[in-house]
Amino acid sequence: MKAKLTFALLPILMMMLAATCLAQEGRVATVDTAAFSDPRRGITRLVKAVQKIDREFDPRRAESVLIQQRLNDQLKKLSFSGPIPTDPEPMTRKRRQQLEAQAEEMRRLVARKQHEAQRAYSKRMEEVTTPIHEEIRRNLETFVEARGITVLLDASKMACLVGCDRESTAAIDVTQEFIAEYNRLNP
Repeated sequence: MKAKLTFALLPILMMMLAATCLAQEGRVATVDTAAFSDPRRGITRLVKAVQKIDREFDPRRAESVLIQQRLNDQLKKLSFSGPIPTDPEPMTRKRRQQLEAQAEEMRRLVARKQHEAQRAYSKRMEEVTTPIHEEIRRNLETFVEARGITVLLDASKMACLVGCDRESTAAIDVTQEFIAEYNRLNP
């Protein structure tokens, strides 16, 4: 277990060591790419694209919720051991089997619809945001060069082991500075 933990931490330690060595030659900074999609303080173009896609998929979500509600109603009928108060038909063994079959069919339909919607959402998200992410990357490279930064680490993909308080990392964090400049240059 200890050996696994050591090997898991090795890449992080190597990055920290490399950053220390490179810091002597140039400037090391961090950027939190997860902040790019923050609705309040993120990259406006990316946030608007994500919101647009979310609105496109609202009808599918509503349909899925409606089917799920019908399934829940069906399951509620099955929970009665005696007659169903709102249903004049008696609960016979045959009727229970029909209701169970309908419920199972609805379960499969919900699962299929959710899977299809998730696949379509992911595909659409990739189609729309990939060009934006590529543009962000190009702008980030220009931003880094203009400020003499030689190493830029993504804070959202790393874990800080020592000295991770806000004061010590604020000096090297360029996230908000980059977002402000990107939003200014790309309205």
